[in-house]
Amino acid sequence: MKFHWGHGILSFIILFFILNAVFLVWISRQDNTLVEENYYAKELKYQEVIDKRGNAEGLVEKVIFDQNASGIWLHFPLIVKTGKLSGNIMLYRPSDASLDMNVPLALDTARNQLIPAKNLSKGKYVIKLGWALDDKAYYQETEILIH
Repeated sequence: MKFHWGHGILSFIILFFILNAVFLVWISRQDNTLVEENYYAKELKYQEVIDKRGNAEGLVEKVIFDQNASGIWLHFPLIVKTGKLSGNIMLYRPSDASLDMNVPLALDTARNQLIPAKNLSKGKYVIKLGWALDDKAYYQETEILIH
């Protein structure tokens, strides 16, 4: 049988449908989870976060994030000694929501807190620190790469 233009068109159409089917299978297997759950409700309350960030930026001494072999250290300013402290540390993993962690604030006597390295997987984390001293709320974020 001789190959002519009709065979070429038919081959092109069949190849087109095969490639579309492969693409549809590939795209259906991709992870399409949201970065944040309830992002719309969180967006409406974002002005509170802006105010808390402003409070944190207004501090003379800020919370210092330090990473070493033992883990991630948070060093709080001297002002923490004078009041009642409460808060939460969220370790947000952009690439995998199952690796997110919430750690309550529990400072030692030197106003430090350690998040042990054994609890963390390698990769990028965004540390979202929300804390309140007496009646004033603060918020800080920083990115850390775990090796």
